Amino acid sequence: MQRLERDIKEVLSKFLQSDDLKEQLVSATQQCVQESIQNILSDGLSARYLPALKRSQQHLLNHVTNVIRESFRELEDNTKLLSISVHRRTKTLRRTLQEHQNLLEKVDLNGNLFGDLKRGLQEILQEELRLWRESLFDVLFTQSREQRTSEDEVSSTSSFVPSSPPQPADPKKSIIDQLLKSAEIQKLMRAGRVNSAFEQALSAGELALVVAACRAAEPARVFAPRCCLLQPTLLSLAQQLATDMVHDTQLKCRYLEDAIINLNPLDAVTRSHLPVVVREVRSHLTKFLTDYPNHVAGRRVALIIMAANNLLS
Repeated sequence: MQRLERDIKEVLSKFLQSDDLKEQLVSATQQCVQESIQNILSDGLSARYLPALKRSQQHLLNHVTNVIRESFRELEDNTKLLSISVHRRTKTLRRTLQEHQNLLEKVDLNGNLFGDLKRGLQEILQEELRLWRESLFDVLFTQSREQRTSEDEVSSTSSFVPSSPPQPADPKKSIIDQLLKSAEIQKLMRAGRVNSAFEQALSAGELALVVAACRAAEPARVFAPRCCLLQPTLLSLAQQLATDMVHDTQLKCRYLEDAIINLNPLDAVTRSHLPVVVREVRSHLTKFLTDYPNHVAGRRVALIIMAANNLLS
C-alpha cells in the first residue's frame, strides 16, 4: 500500500508539473477571463476615457483657433500702422516737394533765380581768373626778384605770402547747392536783411558762403553807424572767419576788426560765450602768424590779437 501510494504521488506530481497541463490551464483561464476583460475595458473606455479625450480635443482646437486669430489680428494691426506711417511720410514728402516747387515758381516769376545763378557763375569765373592772374604775377615777381637779390635775401623772405587767394569752395558739396545758397544770401542782402543773410551763411557751416556774404555787403553798411549784426551773429562770424586766414586775408581782417570792436561784454549771451570764442580766435590768429611770420597782413593780424587780449583782460 505504501508503495502504491508513493507511485500514485509520483505520477500525480509529474502530471501536475507537465507542460501540457499548464498550457491547458492557461488556455482555459484565458477563454474564461477574456470575454469578461473585454466587456469591462469596453465599458470603462466608453464611460471614462472617451469624454476626457473629447474634452482634450476640444481644448486643443480652441487653443489653435485663438493662436491663429491673435496672429491675424497682430498682422492686421501692424499692416495698419505701416500703412499709416507710409501715408504720413508720403504726405510730408509731397508737401515738401510742393513747397519747393512753389518757391522755384515764385523765384522764376520774379526773374531772380537765373539772374542770381548767372551772377554767381560770373563771380566764380572772375575769382578763378583773378587767382590765375595773381599766380602768374607771383611767378613773374619771384623770378625777377631771384635775379636781383642774393641767396641770403631770398631765404629770408621765403615765408612771405605776396597775395591772398580767394576762399575755395568745399569740393565735397554740390556746386549747384552752393550757388543756390549764395543766390539766396545775395537776395537777402538786396532786401536789406543783413543779419538774416549772415545767419543763413553761418548756419550752413561753409566758410566760402560766409566769405561770399562778406563780399556782398559793404563793411561800412554792416557796422556803421549802427551794427546790423546781432551779438550771436558777431560771435559766430568771428569764430568762423578766424579758422582760415590764408585765403581772403584782408577781407577777413576787416570783418574781424569790426566784429571784435562791436562785441558787447555787457550782453548776457556775449558775456557767457565771449571767453571761449575770443580765445579760439586768438589761437587761430597766433598760429597764422607763426606759420607766416612775414605775411603782408601780419601787423594787422597782430593788432587784432591785441584787441582780443583786451577783451579777455
